Order: sequence, then structure tokens, then C-alpha cells
Amino acid sequence: MYGPAQIAGYLALVVTPAALLFGAVRAPADPPTGLLSVQFGVVLAGTVVAATERHRLWTFDPAGWEFDATGFDRTDAVDALAVPAAAVLTYGLSVHADLGPVLASALVGLVVGLALPRIDGAAYCGSFVGMASPAVFPSIEGVALAGLVSGLAFVATAESFGGFGGKYGTLALFGCLSAVFLTDVDYAAGRSLEWGLAPAIGAVAV
Repeated sequence: MYGPAQIAGYLALVVTPAALLFGAVRAPADPPTGLLSVQFGVVLAGTVVAATERHRLWTFDPAGWEFDATGFDRTDAVDALAVPAAAVLTYGLSVHADLGPVLASALVGLVVGLALPRIDGAAYCGSFVGMASPAVFPSIEGVALAGLVSGLAFVATAESFGGFGGKYGTLALFGCLSAVFLTDVDYAAGRSLEWGLAPAIGAVAV
């Protein structure tokens, strides 16, 4: 992928979870003791990972910054289109076939993984986009737009954060947030995190 696209993909993967973290903790109700230390630990770990990945992705040269410039090819195009296709399919199974988002995503991931392993990663990323609630995207067009943005980000981040868990989910969130911004969707805000559940959430995450 071209250098500028790599930069955009890298920034999408760094800014999206940072914005999510900021939104989750900016105004917690009655923050428990030690919350600031947890926030600091998350920010510190994220900063180290982001800095390490930036160093690997971009190599400094006396003449300027150099990037991998292999260009956009047919494989990239297939991946970029597989994401919105899987998003629309998952959304249809979830909402219109009443499978629910979890079963719909699992089904799409399983079938594509067995039948079309070449695009299984892109399709699985798209299935996360398709898990969006109809309260956010009441029509298939919004899901398709979110999938398209996620698909472009999927291609742009092909060389970024390899082996890190949560990459597909972050790309799906980035696509959905971008589509919400572009279409000016209005939806209800979620509740704040119940910090009493933090130990259980941490254990499951580990």
C-alpha cells in the first residue's frame, strides 16, 4: 500500500481506541480509587505499542521519510470489497433473519473461512461491522458505507499492528464511527461502565 495510505491506516488504528477510551472515562460517576492509575497504565501501554509500530512502519532516511510503496493492486481491491459485502450479509442475517449479531457474525466468519479462505480476514472484519444495531443504522445503506470505510482502512493497515488482537474490531468501529459522522446519525448514548464489573471484564479479556 502507498505511504500516505499507510499513515492514514496507522492513525485510524491509534486514534479510534484512544477516542473510545477518552469517551468511556471522561466523566465517570463516582470514580473508584485507583481509576487514574488504571487509565495511566492503559495510556502508557498504548503509547509504547504505537511508538514501536510507528518506528517499524516508517524508516527515517536523511533525505526524508521513506515508506513501503507497493501500491494498490487487485488483491487489495478484493479485500476492500469483501469487507462491506460481509458487513451487509451479516447485518441482513442479524436483523432480517433474526439470528442476532453474534450468531450472524460467527456464521459469516465460519462459512467464508471454509469456502473462501483467501478473504476470510477481510470478511470477518466486515462481519463485525454488520453487528451494528439497527438503532444506529436503520437501513442497509449505512452499513454498506461503514463497511466500505472499514474495507479501505483494512487495506491501508495491512502492514500495521500485525499480530495484535482487536485489530478487526477497531477497524469495524472506525468504519461505523465514520459512517455515523458522515450521515449525521442520531442515536441514544450508552451507559457508563459499571466499575464493579471491571475485575470480571479484565479476567475475560486476559
